[in-house]
Amino acid sequence: MNIQKVLHDHSLTSTEKVVYMEVYTQSKMKYCCTMTNSELGRLLNVSNKTISRCLTKLHKSYYITVFTEGVTRVAKVNKN
Repeated sequence: MNIQKVLHDHSLTSTEKVVYMEVYTQSKMKYCCTMTNSELGRLLNVSNKTISRCLTKLHKSYYITVFTEGVTRVAKVNKN
């Protein structure tokens, strides 16, 4: 995914963009992001609910794919 496209998407909040960048960074380091909402929330100083809303919006906007592997939620940046 073109990072510039995400950063210049006026329909996304700044928090959603920061969450995207964290998922992007984790995906680059180890293929995907398996951090929990609590871990992401602590890292970014926002609530679990905010993280959940951000991931949902990014997923609905086709910027990330969210799926489950066993009991772990996985978020991955889409390539297109």
